[in-house]
Amino acid sequence: MSQEYKLLPLDRIIDPERPLRSDLSPESVEDLAASIRKVGIIEPLIVRRQGDDYEIIAGHRRLLAAGLTDLTMAPCIIVDVNELKAEVMKLHENLARAEISPIDWANHLTHLQQQYQLDAAKLALLLGMSDSWVDQHLAILNYPDYLKEALASAKLSFTSARELVAIKDEKKRRLYVDYAVKG
Repeated sequence: MSQEYKLLPLDRIIDPERPLRSDLSPESVEDLAASIRKVGIIEPLIVRRQGDDYEIIAGHRRLLAAGLTDLTMAPCIIVDVNELKAEVMKLHENLARAEISPIDWANHLTHLQQQYQLDAAKLALLLGMSDSWVDQHLAILNYPDYLKEALASAKLSFTSARELVAIKDEKKRRLYVDYAVKG
């Protein structure tokens, strides 16, 4: 498969004929647009030639979000693939994506704090997140081990963990965590 890296004008990149995501709207990508406004497009879009334009294969959300900013160009990798290969690439792009676990967020935020002497407010500003979001994630590292383990194994959601950690009675909290983990 041949490929070429190039900056392309946003107005030359067209939506896929058949988008994978049905829930794309300007509102659904506003957080991503805020990130792009701060640091630009970090990961190139994957496109293929379609006449005089380029059809997006991977990065449809990034394209929509970039359109909400003042960017006029986007970094792209142009691939020479047929329609089936483009559809397979689109699926693989989304299958491989996984959410970052709250524990990983907490560890990385703590690393940034220590490495660069940043307080939570500065981290929030740099990330474009709320102060409370950063504080809540940093607090994870102070959770009891059994609660962190449940969170790390994805047997407990971050929202549930936040509610459960607020229970002051240790025996009751541990019991509720066990119930939640068992479903």
